[in-house]
Amino acid sequence: MSKTRYRIISGAILVSLIIFSFIFLFSSSSSSEGKPLFPGIDALHSREGNIIIISDTQRTGALEFWREKNFPKTRRLLQEIAERNPAFIAILGDLTTNGSSIRNWRFFEDAFKPVIENKIPCFPVLGNHDYWGSDKKALRNFTTRFPLMKDATWYSFTYKRIGFIMLNSNFDNLSDEEIQKQNKWFREQMDVFENSEEIDFTIACCHHSPYTNSRVISASEEVRNNFAAPFQKYKKAALFLTGHCHSYEKFLEGGKYFIVTGGGGGPRQKLEVDKKKRQFNDLFEGPEIRFFHFCEMETIEKKLILKVWKLNEDDTFSLADQIEINGVDPLEPGGSTP
Repeated sequence: MSKTRYRIISGAILVSLIIFSFIFLFSSSSSSEGKPLFPGIDALHSREGNIIIISDTQRTGALEFWREKNFPKTRRLLQEIAERNPAFIAILGDLTTNGSSIRNWRFFEDAFKPVIENKIPCFPVLGNHDYWGSDKKALRNFTTRFPLMKDATWYSFTYKRIGFIMLNSNFDNLSDEEIQKQNKWFREQMDVFENSEEIDFTIACCHHSPYTNSRVISASEEVRNNFAAPFQKYKKAALFLTGHCHSYEKFLEGGKYFIVTGGGGGPRQKLEVDKKKRQFNDLFEGPEIRFFHFCEMETIEKKLILKVWKLNEDDTFSLADQIEINGVDPLEPGGSTP
């Protein structure tokens, strides 16, 4: 066979594979079959236990053939989480690879099977992958499974003495009116928690990271301006939790901790770890490619404790990092202190 003919055949095969991959990736996108999978906010009144945070549990896309495929890692993480039987799980976006695809939602339901069977409440935020395909179909698939987000794609709730604010950081998918409405609501909700005698800590969650040294995605200036900047002004503001960067990072900005916890199984991203080159000061000393993980949170008296559990090569878990934040003394000026 001549080189020219070989190249033509190879090119045709490559094009066919790409077309097939697109069909494979976006198949079953026209349906919104599904049902609510987890107990709602009302179930928290009868729940006890710690709080789990995980993000970016999506499978590697069919077109991303050069990237890691970590679905077994995601399953192991969620098996461990289900065995710990937390009060609830906060999922910080990118639940699926393609939010419009029923096939991708079935992968999500397969991974979360032990969580679903244990009837553990899950409270998500939307990630960029959760919008993939048609926004309308993707949101229908999402809100069918999480009906608490049918009226708005941002919400809040409380557990014990912690106030949670769950935000939509997909600004490209929001209208100007929605952005203004969410920003106004966010500040009002921060005020509510700040002035409540029943709340000791406020935690904000969204998908996109205001601070990250990822070499794949950029830190979100919109999140910094719309969410992080006002968040830093509140005394009870304790933690700002995000995903999007598939790694673990820890930043202290304006006296507040900003945690990137995107280790749920999506293909891991390299970080810029050179202190002379990186954009932000990551307080966690680690390699450029980091571990799969989830976070576990608890309160002891007036102290908030966040533990980061690393998935080891032998499928066991070990403590990778720990953060302790003291609550606000109403008689003292200033905010929550690390």
